[in-house]
Amino acid sequence: MNTFVLLQSFLKHGLRALFGSERLLFYSLAYIRVCRPRLVLTFIDNVPTFWRLRRNSNQEFRTAFVQNGRRFDVGDVFQGLVASDDYFVDHHFVFNEKMGELFSNFVGGQTHVIGSLKSNALQRKTIPNQIPTIVFISGYEQVENSQQVIRVLDSGRSISHFEYFKVDRWLVKEALRWCTKNGFQLLVAGRSTITNGEECAWFEEILGSQGSNWQFRPREDLWSSYRLVDSALLTVNSDSTLGYESLARGNRTIFFSSRGSELESESSNFGWPAHNDQDGPFWTTSRDHGIFQSLANYVLTLTEDEWENLVNTEISNVLATNQGNTKIKRILNKILESYSEC
Repeated sequence: MNTFVLLQSFLKHGLRALFGSERLLFYSLAYIRVCRPRLVLTFIDNVPTFWRLRRNSNQEFRTAFVQNGRRFDVGDVFQGLVASDDYFVDHHFVFNEKMGELFSNFVGGQTHVIGSLKSNALQRKTIPNQIPTIVFISGYEQVENSQQVIRVLDSGRSISHFEYFKVDRWLVKEALRWCTKNGFQLLVAGRSTITNGEECAWFEEILGSQGSNWQFRPREDLWSSYRLVDSALLTVNSDSTLGYESLARGNRTIFFSSRGSELESESSNFGWPAHNDQDGPFWTTSRDHGIFQSLANYVLTLTEDEWENLVNTEISNVLATNQGNTKIKRILNKILESYSEC
């Protein structure tokens, strides 16, 4: 907290600026008044407080958000969301057209489809490992115990950490079984930056001690996870943002988007809200050993041209690409130039 800004917020809004439910909004507006920016930009697209900035200020600035991850209607911004006249963001930079339409149902403003800003910023370079590898993308969330509630459904039913991650436990074991049978190494792309922390221990409990057949790879920097999936012959995931980014980068990627059975929701299905098919050439909602085998074998036996043609028919609907982020740069420059012309 900036003490001067907090004082300005208090002078304008009184005790509500310190203890009220809108204190974050008041503080943000006070900060903006001090900074007098042309543009207020966030990469946290799923915070309604940000959506309220423009409607609650007379300042001459524009707002924009950049979608930074997959969005769902359980445990995420769209669960129980109600449209409001207060919600307005000048520019929505989103993954795909359907997600832009979904945001527009609740938040006013102009939509721009750009895909993933981070993935677009890093050029794909395939540097194969000495041992052929499969990468499993972890979606692990740190909790105190496996029975801790991490999602509550609209029906009121609570979902524990153990129940939520059923699909991940099954899927990573299937991936290791396939690797052992076919002479591959399994690399787990961790969310944590810690090599031997809680996330690593969770996978060791499922897969056994690390060795020649599998390794946990923590997130080393902003780009390490992208380099990891780019180096693999196959990437396996349930419904992670990195999985879609891997697919958009041209990597052979398969999806087991079957968490909907626990969440009573289709938003965990492949490509939601742009895609409705439960099964396809590289995705499924099943948890069947035979289907894992067939999907992995099918995708790996395709030629480069066959894989590229297959992905090109699907990817633009679920995650657009814009190498070098030329589109968002052009739009942001235009916004800033409009001020200099005033």
